[in-house]
Amino acid sequence: MSTSIRPEPTIVPLSSFDAEKDTLTLYQAMKGLGTKEQKVIEVVCARTPDQLKQVESTYQQRYGKKLRAELKSELSGNFAKLVDLMFLGDTELAVEVVKDAGKGIGLNPDAIIDFICTRTCEELEEMKTFFKARFNKSLEKEVYDMTSGFFRNLVVGLLSTEREVSEMVGQPEPVNIDDGHGRNIVCVKTIVKVDTHLAIKEAEELHRVCLKEKVAKGYHEENWVRFFCQRSWAQLAETFSIHEKVHDKTIQKVIEEQFSGDFKKALLALVTIACEKREMYFAEALYECMKGVGTNDQRLVRIVANRGHLDLGTIKMRFLQHYDKPLDVYVTDDTSGDYRKALLAVIHGNKSPPS
Repeated sequence: MSTSIRPEPTIVPLSSFDAEKDTLTLYQAMKGLGTKEQKVIEVVCARTPDQLKQVESTYQQRYGKKLRAELKSELSGNFAKLVDLMFLGDTELAVEVVKDAGKGIGLNPDAIIDFICTRTCEELEEMKTFFKARFNKSLEKEVYDMTSGFFRNLVVGLLSTEREVSEMVGQPEPVNIDDGHGRNIVCVKTIVKVDTHLAIKEAEELHRVCLKEKVAKGYHEENWVRFFCQRSWAQLAETFSIHEKVHDKTIQKVIEEQFSGDFKKALLALVTIACEKREMYFAEALYECMKGVGTNDQRLVRIVANRGHLDLGTIKMRFLQHYDKPLDVYVTDDTSGDYRKALLAVIHGNKSPPS
C-alpha cells in the first residue's frame, strides 16, 4: 500500500486571465528608461506557461517584437533566467535543461538527475518526442554522448522507458495529512499490487553487493541498473523495505558504501522517489541548493520555475515537515533583490490563501 499526496501547484490558471491586459502591463514596464521589475514579477511569476504563451503571442502581434527577447535585454542575472524559464512548459523546460547540461566545462549531473531520473515513462516519452522534433537527434544519443560509465548506463536505461506500471487494487481513498501548519491537506491513499516473492529474491541479490563476492567487474552495477530501470516504483519500495527488515540496513546505506560519483547520486535519487515520492526528492534538492555557504542559484531557479505550476505547493509542505522551517524563509535568507521577490512570488503562488 502506498499513500500519495495529490500534487498541488502554487501557480494555477487564473480565471480572470486577460492576455491583452498582461501584454500592455509588460510593455509599459519596459517602456522608456529603466524597467518596472515589480510589474514584470506580478505578471510573469503569477501565470502558467500556457497563459504566458498567449501573452507572448499577443505581444508579438501587437508590438512586432519577441517578448522573451525583450525581457532578457531588460533584466539580468538569476532574475532574468527565472523570468525566462517561467514561459516554458514542463517538457520544453526539461529538454532545454538537459540539452544545456553538457555545455561548458564538464557535465552538470544535477540537471540530468533532476529532469530525467525523476520522470515517469510517459513524461520521458514526451521529452524524447519534443527533443527529436526540435534538434533532429534522439535524446538518448544526446545523453549518451555527454555522460559516461554506469551513470550513462542508468540514465540511458531510464530513457528506454521499460519501467513496469503498478496495478491498482480497488478505488483510491481520501485521507487527510497535516501540512505542518496545523491544516489538513486532502491526500489519496492508493493500494497497488507488489510481488513480495520477487521483492525478497531481489533484496537478496542487491545484498550480494555488501558481501563483495568475487564476480566479473561491473556485474553488480549492471544488475542494479536493470533493476532500477525496470521495476515499478512500488516494487522498488517493497524490495528496499524487505532488505532493511532482513539485513537491518537501509538500501541508502548500501549505495553510500558501495558506489560513488554521479552513479551513486542518481541511485539515491531513485530510492527517494520510490520510497518518499517525487515531491520529497525536490524538497531535498531545494534544501541542497541553499544549505551551507553559497547558493546553487542555477538549480534553484530551474526547480522553482519548473515545479511552480506542477507540485510546488506539495513540495513546500514536504520541505516544512522535513526541515521544520518553511521554504520561503530559506529563500529569503539566501537571495536578495528582484530575484528574491520573483522566487517568493512563485513559491507563495497566485491562489487565494486558505481562510
